[in-house]
Amino acid sequence: MLILEDANNIQQVFSAKKEPTLWHALPTFEHLLSAWEKKKDDPHYTIYVNALEAGLKKIMKYYLLLDQKPAFVLALLLHPYFKLNYIKMAWGGEEEQKAKRLKGNPHVKNWQDEAMKIVKQTMQQYWATCPCAGPVVALTVNSTTITIDKFDLHCQTLITCDDNEGWQAEL
Repeated sequence: MLILEDANNIQQVFSAKKEPTLWHALPTFEHLLSAWEKKKDDPHYTIYVNALEAGLKKIMKYYLLLDQKPAFVLALLLHPYFKLNYIKMAWGGEEEQKAKRLKGNPHVKNWQDEAMKIVKQTMQQYWATCPCAGPVVALTVNSTTITIDKFDLHCQTLITCDDNEGWQAEL
């Protein structure tokens, strides 16, 4: 039965790998949703419509929960093949958001923008708790105040130090 074959193929994507598979989650869910939505509308699968609708409802329940977990979007963005291109092509950006709003969906998201917000928020959280980030120092340069951590201040001092000090300045 081709309906179960779709689900089995998806399950195999996650179980047959020896490397991380988190980046597979969103595209794989979307692939299964698309396959079953097509089958639901196909006359050959008429007798399975109720089962397909129940399966789609269950899959959608978990798919929507992924919106609450930034790790799935981050895994796509950090993947060297997908990056932001997958999100743009699969979910759309500003133009798609405007078009869907004009069609009456006021809750549609600009997923490119959402993805970049997730990256920014995650990086801010990371750097705020990163053990390598030292205490922040405020410097005034040309009447502009900038803040850098003590390690960056040390590096800046090395860059601007007298060349006569040589390697000893780095100690």
